Amino acid sequence: MCKFYNCFAHNICIQTQTDVLLALRTHVTSFEDKVYLILLDGDTHTMYYRKDVLGHFGLPVPRTWNEYIDVARQVHGQTYKNKTLAGSCVSRVQGDHAQYWSHLILSTITQKDGTETGSLFDTSDMAPLTGEAVAEMLRIQEEQAKYGTSNEFSEGLNTVMNGAMNGGECVLTYMWVSLLCVFIYVCVWCELV
Repeated sequence: MCKFYNCFAHNICIQTQTDVLLALRTHVTSFEDKVYLILLDGDTHTMYYRKDVLGHFGLPVPRTWNEYIDVARQVHGQTYKNKTLAGSCVSRVQGDHAQYWSHLILSTITQKDGTETGSLFDTSDMAPLTGEAVAEMLRIQEEQAKYGTSNEFSEGLNTVMNGAMNGGECVLTYMWVSLLCVFIYVCVWCELV
């Protein structure tokens, strides 16, 4: 049974599931080139932006957290197509995914060499990678919250992120692609990139 399973897992997951991100196929499902599990779900956090709004205001697509904050600041409170814009829409309600966003930001600061390195600990000696990185992560989140929706600390992900983005009020957000896509069909502007 084990030999069949290992063969099945190797042949199915690694060779034929090219629609699964390489990092998930190689670093999550296997160790030292040996497959240990079959991936059933592989969530990735993705930034979404309003292409039409950025174009209207002549703003570039943000590529860093500081650029994200700058774009959010410039569009927050502006009116576009009869909607008052929120620069950044991220649910920050305790117990409703807020910890995921903290780790997302923290890992972009500490995980310098991709998925082969740790995000909380140095994989070579297990030394903590936090310290100044946590302070920077908190600064980034504090800045983002300045340009968020009025309900970021009181409403959950579906209201703050999906509702505001699909309702046309939100300019920037980040979340799981699978969750936002569920709500795309009600999108009034349909310019997710």
